[in-house]
Amino acid sequence: MANHIYLPKNQMTHLYTTLAVAPFVLHQVVFWSYSLFLQNYTSIENNDAQQYKLQPKKIATKDEVIKCVKAVLFNQFFLILPFSYFLAPVLSSNSAHLEAFAEDMSISFPNLILAPLQFVACMYIAEVIFYYSHRALVSPSARFNT
Repeated sequence: MANHIYLPKNQMTHLYTTLAVAPFVLHQVVFWSYSLFLQNYTSIENNDAQQYKLQPKKIATKDEVIKCVKAVLFNQFFLILPFSYFLAPVLSSNSAHLEAFAEDMSISFPNLILAPLQFVACMYIAEVIFYYSHRALVSPSARFNT
């Protein structure tokens, strides 16, 4: 039989909220700062990024950017956040890390060399997948002719 730690309901609720909300907040900071950087960088004409744009002549209007931001915020707050909140107890129910975290309600920081490398690697992989999937979806052969 597994050695489980049972916490009072209010502490478990706090723990699950922390496990769901903390990564979400980190995601928001990274996603929006990176998106802002890319939006500003690619809006400048005659820079190195222009050669990689899939639609070089297309410049997003203010209304298009606002529509996009509204859709992304809706998805993040009404889909991702509730999903991660309800999934946190399921993913952490058999985790030794959760038990160690629950014992003293603290967690150690990751290795200062490995963590940034993993972060950059994950960001690079996500960008490559996004770039090629976006390119495939906006190519003329991928469009539906009606």
